[in-house]
Parts: sequence; C-alpha cells; structure tokens
Amino acid sequence: MKKIKHIYLCIFSLSILGCSIDEVKPINQLTDENVIRDQESAQNALNGVYRQWRDFNTGFFPVLLAAEGNEGFITGSISGSTGMNLNEVDPDNEYLKSIYNNHYSIINQANIVIEKLENGSAVGIEESSKLQMLAQAKFNRALAYFNLLRNFGQFYDLGSNYGVVVRTTFSRDVLTQKRNTVQETYNQIIQDLEYAVINGPQNVKHYYGGSLAAKALLA
Repeated sequence: MKKIKHIYLCIFSLSILGCSIDEVKPINQLTDENVIRDQESAQNALNGVYRQWRDFNTGFFPVLLAAEGNEGFITGSISGSTGMNLNEVDPDNEYLKSIYNNHYSIINQANIVIEKLENGSAVGIEESSKLQMLAQAKFNRALAYFNLLRNFGQFYDLGSNYGVVVRTTFSRDVLTQKRNTVQETYNQIIQDLEYAVINGPQNVKHYYGGSLAAKALLA
C-alpha cells in the first residue's frame, strides 16, 4: 500500500513540475475574441454601453456643473465645482478627469460592439436585430463625442484644430493621440447619427437610442 502511495506521489509531483501556471487557461473567461458570440451576448455588451451613462460623474454631475455656468450660481457647494462659474478650473480637477475618461469608456465599449457585429462575430443573429444594435451603439458613440466636444473642445468653431480625439476602433491600451479637428469630430458624430436615424429601432422607450432620438440629436 505504501508503495502504491509512493508511486501516486511521484506521478503527482512530475505532473506539477511539468506544468506551468502560464499554461492554465481560465474557464469561462470572457476575452475580446469571445465576448460577443451570439445575439444574447451582443445585447449584453450593448447594455453595458447604456449602463455607463448611469454613472454619477457621467450623467448627473455635468448637469450640476451647468448651474455654475454664466447663467446661474449655486449658493451651496458641489464637490469639484470650484472655479466653474469663474472660468478658473483647476486642470487637475478629478471630477472633470472622470467625466472625460467615462465618456471615452462608453466610446470604447461601443467600438467593440460595432466591430464585432460588423465582422460577423454574433453567430445566428437576425439581420434586423444586428442593424438596430449597430444603430444604438453608434448613437451612444455619437452622443459621447458630442458631450466631449462641448466640454473639452472648441465646438463653436468649425475651423478649429481643437476638437477631441476620435477613435473608432476598440483598444485595451492607453494610447496618446493628437486631437482631431472640430470639423472631423462633427463629421464622425453626424455619420453615426445618420446611420442611427435610418437603422435605429422605432417606438422604443425614452432611455434607448432609437431612430427618433438620433434624429433629434442630429437636428
């Protein structure tokens, strides 16, 4: 019996020595390659784009800051609002940094939804569903770029070089890229919205980026 145990122990030891931790593959891990596989996973990824708008610093905080603009003044105090009504904003303001990064996070996730749907990764998806999902992803991307341009670019001057960085491909890396011009930024916004007007779902609830919402933003 001791001899058998010794043999099993030797086999186990050899199997451990011959195995590298780098060779162990996580079970059920979502990767860039398999995150969108069918209609259900594509819808889940699109829901993730929508969900990010619910973040406080993305959805609600900019509304509060608007009250500190030229047309209003808040008598109380909002964290991160110092200098907003005087145009003397600290460039290291963590809240503005969060607004900037959160919008690009929305864009990046919209990019992977668009990329995977366009290259056929969602197997078995109906064509009508695919077009509507693409339209919603592009609507969200356009809205994020519109907000970024209004907050961080010279949106009022079509001839300005100070638009925002436009990326239409998914990336896991933090990349440094020169700003696009204001005109180039608007071109991308308009292109996405025109697609969403034509292909977006009709008569959907107000919190979805349907055809009517795309038409309103385009106007």
